[in-house]
Amino acid sequence: MKFFQMNLIKPENVFHAASKSISPSVKWMPGHNDSTINHGIQLRPIYILGFFVRRYGYEAVRRKMEMRLIKKLGAGFMILFFCAAVFGAEEKNEAKILLHGGNNGEVSFDHKLHQTILKDCSLCHMLFPQETGGIQKSVKEGKLKEKQVMNTLCINCHKEKKKAGVKAGPVTCSRCHSKK
Repeated sequence: MKFFQMNLIKPENVFHAASKSISPSVKWMPGHNDSTINHGIQLRPIYILGFFVRRYGYEAVRRKMEMRLIKKLGAGFMILFFCAAVFGAEEKNEAKILLHGGNNGEVSFDHKLHQTILKDCSLCHMLFPQETGGIQKSVKEGKLKEKQVMNTLCINCHKEKKKAGVKAGPVTCSRCHSKK
């Protein structure tokens, strides 16, 4: 019993022998179609499917094909949700953060604005960790001094931006600290 219909195509019909070119010939063999493999063997997909239908039955093949489709759709949705979770995690930071300001009062810090302008977290977070209360924790551990972040990072950066002619934040303490 013959399960696959195979047509062998001769090499001289595939390549132009006279021009020694590797471009395919324009000659068409009887029964030639787009499923021809480069090696010259032609398999007709319908015969392969027919083999499985005859062997296992139409319903079994249909269920198997449906299960493959369901698995592919499930994998696609898993990839979609994974990508959404990854890209959504980047936007986890709050727009405004209330920082402990000591005796001068709290500081309302627009974190989203600074992320947009600076585009590099390490410019600020080289001194303290990227976590809530990171500055206070570093001060308590002795890694930072009081007012070190405000004086070395905030005010100096704002002054440099103003000297460069770029709109920048405040350079005096009272503009950020508020006693409420």
